[in-house]
Amino acid sequence: TSKMKSVFIIFLILPLAIASKLTELQIKTRNVADAGMNGFLSLNICMANESICCTIIDIDSSLDDFEPGHLDDYTGEQLVECAGFEVSENDTFRVTIFHRGADAWFGQYVRLLMDSGIYFQCPITFWMDDDEIKNIDCVIGIPNLQE
Repeated sequence: TSKMKSVFIIFLILPLAIASKLTELQIKTRNVADAGMNGFLSLNICMANESICCTIIDIDSSLDDFEPGHLDDYTGEQLVECAGFEVSENDTFRVTIFHRGADAWFGQYVRLLMDSGIYFQCPITFWMDDDEIKNIDCVIGIPNLQE
């Protein structure tokens, strides 16, 4: 019975150690009037305790980013130091968004897709303008979002 207890404890602890690497980041702009922008976004992605972070300055793709209703997708070198950022699937994250420019933007979410197949959803519920900085909390899966 002590052997069974040891095995049971290992199965309880094992999920706590599962880590995933960031492979893709998506940013969804809301589909409402004037939600899109021609400004810039930077992101700082941190574990909940903020001891481990990575930063993407002026995230950009070869397309016209941050258009109303569009889902912008970033992978590989576009993720700069966040490519392969390793996190525990049982931890929570915080994403800090830095908006730069005079063109206001209204996002819907930031989604972090991991190499294990899970993702973290970070809902955005506010407009950003000028040089605003906002923090958003992320959870595994899709939270109940109001469009």
